[in-house]
Amino acid sequence: MDVVNENAVMEEKTVALPFPKEDYNEKGNLKRVRPRVLKKLLKYEFKALLKPILFSAVAIVAVATYLFAFGFLVDFSNNNGSAKYVLWILTMVIFVYGLLFMLVFPLIICIRRYSRNLFSSEGYLTLSIPASPEEHILAKRIAQYVVLLGTIIVAVLSLVLALFPLLRDFGPSTQPQPPLQGAALVNEIFMGVYSFLDFFIAPLFILCLFCFFKCWRHRGLRPWMIVLMVVGLFLTVTYGAALIATLVEENVIKITQTVRTVVSWVWLLLECGGIYLIWRYEVGTLKNKINLK
Repeated sequence: MDVVNENAVMEEKTVALPFPKEDYNEKGNLKRVRPRVLKKLLKYEFKALLKPILFSAVAIVAVATYLFAFGFLVDFSNNNGSAKYVLWILTMVIFVYGLLFMLVFPLIICIRRYSRNLFSSEGYLTLSIPASPEEHILAKRIAQYVVLLGTIIVAVLSLVLALFPLLRDFGPSTQPQPPLQGAALVNEIFMGVYSFLDFFIAPLFILCLFCFFKCWRHRGLRPWMIVLMVVGLFLTVTYGAALIATLVEENVIKITQTVRTVVSWVWLLLECGGIYLIWRYEVGTLKNKINLK
């Protein structure tokens, strides 16, 4: 009897697992997100996204450096229409347009990669990889977020670098400000924390929205529905803003700093909730609603 039990134990030990041992949890089930697989997926995502982005980033930084160096040759406090001043302004206009393009370009690249890699003919190869839907979506979202946030940081630093010579002639105001106290101080702290968090959460929310519409389009969103939603959103925002402005002007409602703080934090929580719900929607699309043609 002991011999039979020992043979059974040896057979269990010799059974080869289809994946490495670290891919399984304590109960012996395959993990939904495996660090080993996620690392490999991220490698290919960054490789596909960074190449086109780096060129635009280098170009923007080069123009910002030129504006920084050339700006010290221009006397902005005594503008007499000199050729150097005009040349600096023209270059700044081109630089601003370049910044706008640089902020939009990563979104185009990320969403194009997302759509082609999952919902086009490339999806046959992508979804044949032994990776879970959670791993596919998480890898793409991390790469998208890092690229977009990095682009925003580069754009902000480039703008500061380009405008730095202006501080020589038009420095920041040095007038002393009265210290904040009580509710004003609390509101200022909360708004400061909100601004810091929103700087990191807002780009992720925007990415999730674009990916949501790509998934919805794959699941049957028609072009006329998109037009209808855009028109409805435009009318809602326009007439809603006009209505609120009228009510405020007539003193029907009063928007205090506290109200602004509360609304800002509610919106931040809605963004976080939207990010989670869109994540669930994307994973559900890859699991149950994928329809490659």
